[in-house]
This record gives sequence, structure tokens and C-alpha cells, in this order.
Amino acid sequence: MAAVVLKRDAPPVRCLVAYYSILNASGLIDPKSPDSSRLVAQYSPVHALLDSEGTKVPTLVVRAGKDSDAINRSIDGFVQMGKQNNFPVRLFDYPEGNHGFDGVNDTDKSRAIIAETFRFVAQHLGVEP
Repeated sequence: MAAVVLKRDAPPVRCLVAYYSILNASGLIDPKSPDSSRLVAQYSPVHALLDSEGTKVPTLVVRAGKDSDAINRSIDGFVQMGKQNNFPVRLFDYPEGNHGFDGVNDTDKSRAIIAETFRFVAQHLGVEP
């Protein structure tokens, strides 16, 4: 869904939050498929960043260090591409966190990331957290 929101003709969105998300589908789609290039571009938010006319939606990305390598490579690439293209992307990294840490790791760090997520959304919606 994030790939759709970041496209130039996307409906107005004030912010986007992605918790341990696949932000580049290139490793998930069979490259031998005749539509692979189109599908990767269509479903990969990282490709939307390359569209200079795309909407620059403030984006918060949350990364769990103990998540799969494929997901974390996807997140790292997205954040790096965002920074290179002056995209408003913010990263919260939880090196000790598991995939789904917001529900399975009840720690000070996980609670702090969840609280910061609410503040990020509230800020961009113009409401008090």
C-alpha cells in the first residue's frame, strides 16, 4: 500500500508509518516473470522515491534487528534512498527487537518506539498526542 501512497497521483495523505515492512519487492518477485519489472516498481515504495514528481509524504520506518534479512535489507535500502533524495523519512531501529516486537517484546525500548510513533502521527495530523 505504501507504494501507492507515494505515487504522484496518490490521494492526499499526511504521513505514513511502516513497521518492519517490505519496502522493495525485487527479492520477492520471480525475475523471469514477464511482468516482473512492472510488478516490482508497482509494489515497491523504494521505486516511488525515484519519481521526482511523487508526493513527499513524511514517512516513519520501524526496523526490528532480529527480523528477516530480506525485510531489513529492504528497509535499509528505502531509508538510504530516501536520504539521498531528500525525502522526509525517519527511522526507528530496535536492534534487539523481533518481527512484531510491538506485540511480543514488552520492553522500555519497544514502548518508547510505540509512543514516538503516536507522536509522529499526531504531529502530522495536527492533533495533541
